[in-house]
Order: sequence, then structure tokens, then C-alpha cells
Amino acid sequence: VLRLGLRGLGGVSSEDLALPVDVEVAEVFTLSVSPLDDSSTALHFSRDAQGATSERRLRVDIRSNLRRPYQVAAGLGHPLALESGETLPADTLRWALEPPEQGSALINPGSPVAVDYQPIYRSDERGSPVSFVLVCRSAIPQDAKAGVYSGQMRFTITMF
Repeated sequence: VLRLGLRGLGGVSSEDLALPVDVEVAEVFTLSVSPLDDSSTALHFSRDAQGATSERRLRVDIRSNLRRPYQVAAGLGHPLALESGETLPADTLRWALEPPEQGSALINPGSPVAVDYQPIYRSDERGSPVSFVLVCRSAIPQDAKAGVYSGQMRFTITMF
């Protein structure tokens, strides 16, 4: 209750007025993903003449004021594929999560990117906001058919 002093004609408080005050704090629970390597919103990998692997880094930012633990899962919607339907082997893309300041990485460095969802991060018990870096590496087979293989990486959050 907020008390306001009302002043009469002589500047003397004539009475107190009690007003109820409500303050609403909106729930915040967001996940944003942004490439650290370039301004593109897509992950682009290519194989050079020597077959060297390439690497892309994604910054994952999670903001929450719900104070409940959560888990992040990610993966490809389907194997990387050409428009004609040919796919790359499932282990073509591998990932690692740089150790976050709080919470736990749930993937082993160098494990294949999952097709469908795989848990990759679990928050601390307070559900603290966090930023971490997800590193994706390609190992395109030498005998892969030429072309642009595409897919979508998806993310989801589950609260506990």
C-alpha cells in the first residue's frame, strides 16, 4: 500500500490516502542463436581440394527470470541432403559445446550432430541465464556428390 500525504490549504497534511499498487514483472524465457563467424544466419560448410574440414561457431543466449531449471536440445530436422535427395552420412557434422560458466554441457566434444533433437545443455538449479558457444565442424567425405547439401538446425527448451 502506498501512502500519499494530501496537503490542505495551509500546507498541512489533512489525511493519508492508501492506494493499492501492483507491479507486474513479465516472464522472460528466450533463446537466441547467432553465428559468430559471419553475418549470415545460415551455417555454410565447404570442402577444399585437400578435403579439410571447416568449422562454424554459434553463440546461444538464453534469458530467463522464471528461476526454474531448463534443458536445451538441438539437432537437424533431417540429414543434410541435395535437392535431388542424396544425403551425406549422419556423422558429416560434429559438434562440441564450449564449457559454459554455469550449467552443464550434455554432448561430448566431436559427437555427431543429431538428426531430431538431442539434449546439449542443462541449466543450473536456479535456471540462470547463460551464453555459450556451440562449435560445429564438417567432415565432408571425399566421394560426396558435388552440390549444396541443406538442412535446418532446430533448438528447443524444456523446463523442469
